[in-house]
Amino acid sequence: MKEDERALLKKDGVSQYHGSRILTQEALDAARKIFPQDTELPLMSATYDLKNPDSHKTYAGVVDHIRKYSKSDQHAFFSGVWGYEGVGLTHVENLADLLTRCNEIEWFTPKQEVSEETLQTYVNKYLSALNAQTLSIMVLKNDYSAAIDMAADQLEDDGSEKKFSDALASVKDKEVFPDNQGNPIWLSTCAVASNPVFEDFKGNKDKFMGKLEGALMFGGGIDNFSSDEKRETWLYFAAWTAASHMSDGAEYEVYSDKIKELGFPTNPIEGLVDIYEAGYYPMGVLEIEQDGEKRRVFGIFQPPIRKAA
Repeated sequence: MKEDERALLKKDGVSQYHGSRILTQEALDAARKIFPQDTELPLMSATYDLKNPDSHKTYAGVVDHIRKYSKSDQHAFFSGVWGYEGVGLTHVENLADLLTRCNEIEWFTPKQEVSEETLQTYVNKYLSALNAQTLSIMVLKNDYSAAIDMAADQLEDDGSEKKFSDALASVKDKEVFPDNQGNPIWLSTCAVASNPVFEDFKGNKDKFMGKLEGALMFGGGIDNFSSDEKRETWLYFAAWTAASHMSDGAEYEVYSDKIKELGFPTNPIEGLVDIYEAGYYPMGVLEIEQDGEKRRVFGIFQPPIRKAA
């Protein structure tokens, strides 16, 4: 990547389209170098062409395309895009590890039921890395409507997540991860997580999104939504939560030296990645009533098990 492009990409306020085009071109260049046998890559373009709209790709589209290759090849791709010859971030090997794991996830599609003991281990790993108190887990299964209702009642944690967020904000280079979430670098880390999920909407995305936005805007709720629409509502919010988690995890890896000095020796997001890799969704801290008393638990949602074909 040219120095002027690298500087522009990191600039807060650069137009989303222009920044996305620069990043996409870098992704295409890296992919063509690593996968010279891929005959589809030369046909892809970072610039939209009315005469050939199908050729247009975004960074997320390139990432989705290379998912069919081995983990080692994907790792080389992410290292190329984000490393010295690309965007120019530090600790790129650890960052590439995380992005490769993320790109391999089959989001919210568990292939088998995971024991509560294993899920508790993942949550303990997350909370321990946050320096937070241990919480027992509660697993909610299959019911998307109930998951939406419970997510709406999610509680603040004991302040550990905020301390982590504040620590991350204090060490990160605002030229690379500015506060403006429209910046293409922030969007790109989110796209790795959210793009595969949003693919699930396919042709009915616009119609569904219009209905959902109307329900949220006018406070009508989603009680009259079909079961499929409730599932898509849950996917929509879960996808952005996952994307935000992955973005935090990516930022940690880039600034790990500094944030370790602030009391976070390991990346908390790794525990959440373990949960996502299992096909489950970490709902966060919830309050439940048990034996007439209220207590806090860490909620995990298990989407329906995907049966083998």
